Amino acid sequence: MIFGVVLPNFVGLGHREPMVRIAQTAEELGFASLWTSDQVLMPAALFDPYGDNLECLTTLAFLACCTHRIRLGTSILILPLRDRVIVAKQVATIHELSGGRFTLGVGVGWSEAEFQCLGVDFDTRSQLTDQHLDVIRTLWGSRRTGRSRCHGRNPLARGPRR
Repeated sequence: MIFGVVLPNFVGLGHREPMVRIAQTAEELGFASLWTSDQVLMPAALFDPYGDNLECLTTLAFLACCTHRIRLGTSILILPLRDRVIVAKQVATIHELSGGRFTLGVGVGWSEAEFQCLGVDFDTRSQLTDQHLDVIRTLWGSRRTGRSRCHGRNPLARGPRR
């Protein structure tokens, strides 16, 4: 059996020292993986505990430097709320700098209010996730720089709706 640890990258433990201590202890105890959750921007009504969290990819990039063997992953990254090209680059960078220890877990999200805060259409989140995954796979499969084969509308290209 394989066991992992979901890091409390939110509320009271979502700070540098607790994150390092938990990550290093999990590695010392032989856990297979560390996982972070993701919330980008929560409205005040849903803030606790979701709004006071460390950004998941940045947290994992930092913890890659504080650990040596344990795998790192997102549980889950709300993909339709993020720029697909930036995510592809961030994840590839973490994977490379961690020595190949990164796993990307993605989801479509559950909070309609969070999507509204960011100006992204909640009803099309599944299709957006599929489009984002297609672009990410294309980018990861190519060593070329320059034009990529990106299809579909990027909902984040215009910025948040006002």
